[in-house]
Amino acid sequence: MDQSANKLALVEPSNFNFNTETFDTNVFQNDVQFNKLKIFEEFDNFIRTLDKNKISFNILKSPKNSPDSIYPNNWVVTFEDGTYDLFSMQSPNRRLERSKSNINFLNTNYSLKNDLTEYEAENFFLEGTGSLVLDRVNKTAYMAESNRSNVSLASKWSQLRGYDLVHFKSYIDKKPTYHTNVLMFITNKFAGICFDSISDSKNLLSNIEKTHKILNLSIEQVKNFSGNAIVVRNINNEAKFLISTSGLKAFDLIQKRFIERYYDIVDINIPTIEKIGGGSVRCMLLELF
Repeated sequence: MDQSANKLALVEPSNFNFNTETFDTNVFQNDVQFNKLKIFEEFDNFIRTLDKNKISFNILKSPKNSPDSIYPNNWVVTFEDGTYDLFSMQSPNRRLERSKSNINFLNTNYSLKNDLTEYEAENFFLEGTGSLVLDRVNKTAYMAESNRSNVSLASKWSQLRGYDLVHFKSYIDKKPTYHTNVLMFITNKFAGICFDSISDSKNLLSNIEKTHKILNLSIEQVKNFSGNAIVVRNINNEAKFLISTSGLKAFDLIQKRFIERYYDIVDINIPTIEKIGGGSVRCMLLELF
């Protein structure tokens, strides 16, 4: 069992746009004018960076009318046993991301185990590895509660997959943090967490301290997407710490040195995607275990 995948999937940004349906819950989104060419430039740079670091990936098509399809980690999660789960999405236009061609792509290498999409009709949502930050090695799922991350549905999923659920409340600018993966990440070696955003962090801290060293993140760093990072393995089995340029810049020297003790840092410059979409590097990557 490894915490990090050695293959990824990304979704091309052909339909990328500001998503009015998610704006209410995502304090990181900005409704401003932007140049579509910048989006393609940033995406192409992302792909080139993965190539340069010998990281294996597939590129999926973007379904029509799906402005957030560039963030595939929310509707599906894959597992080492060759299965995948589908998740319940709050925004109707995000449900389109589970397109026939994307499902067909998954079905070539995986079989569907748990389908939580029926809970959309009951307004219970759980948005993949946006909602759940998974410690795959210790089978623990960490979750910040929000409209997009329902505790009862997360408990059900955790039972189905044999995970322990640790849930907590987190706020940024007085709003529940929309996805857990913007305020925390887990690697084999350490966990990055913004404790300043968490109202009662004792339970979380006592759980995670048993298994990981802690890198404490500030709210300002979270706003710069320092928490939306991920470790992946390349074709030579080398672990790479992927983060956006803005996320890396927000770290202080001590934090950078701490990360470099364990991993080669790879930063990817995607400021327009971050600003309009409200998600960063980790959100854009579907791990293929």
